[in-house]
Amino acid sequence: MFEFQSTLIEAVLRDGATLFAHTESGTAGPVRFVGVWSGDELLACAAESGLAAAVSALEAELRDGGPLTPAVRQWLADGFALGCYFPDARAVPGDRAAAHALDELLLSGRAFEVQRAEVALRFRATWTTALGTPLELARRVITERVSITWLHGNWLFRTDPLQYRGKRAGEWYARTEVLLRPNTETHRRPYPTRRTDATATGRDVCAALRAALPAVAEALAGESEWRAAYEIVRSGPLPTDDA
Repeated sequence: MFEFQSTLIEAVLRDGATLFAHTESGTAGPVRFVGVWSGDELLACAAESGLAAAVSALEAELRDGGPLTPAVRQWLADGFALGCYFPDARAVPGDRAAAHALDELLLSGRAFEVQRAEVALRFRATWTTALGTPLELARRVITERVSITWLHGNWLFRTDPLQYRGKRAGEWYARTEVLLRPNTETHRRPYPTRRTDATATGRDVCAALRAALPAVAEALAGESEWRAAYEIVRSGPLPTDDA
């Protein structure tokens, strides 16, 4: 699955650089974008339809100098949109199907990095997930026109069906209200959140990515289980204000 040459990438990583991977929206689908940074300087970057191909292209740019001018690298490092300064990436036929757990991670809008860790290279992906209203529950509220009170951990919610006004009059949407939250929570957080930290190490980039596959798959599965761990307490007509 991950078989590519990454000698030059590993050399810059062992010198303190960081490999960063995420997705960008191409005209033909999500593109896997990888880059290596040394401090605030973008040394090289590449965009391909698959992760392995993107890492291989990144190695080629480090070897050959690549198509990016120093000014373009700086623009990218400063956070400007990929499509504005790296137009070739927009034409890459990005694949919407996940080839493996790391691909699934990137397609979910998250990212990962690879850095030096003593004698090995360390993969790390961290993210925070907010629960939100479960999609299947919101669909039921809209379809059946019922109010549903539901529980997730120590949080109690009620989701009600409401009608849009103006141009969308006649259409329905689901609105969720927090009825009870844990005493330790502030009112700044409208939903429970979950922090995930997936790590793995390997002697080279290929080995680090291969080692990360089960860790990321387990983390994504755990997140799905956490999202699904809600209980419906009551469902019925929309309650009145004085109910």
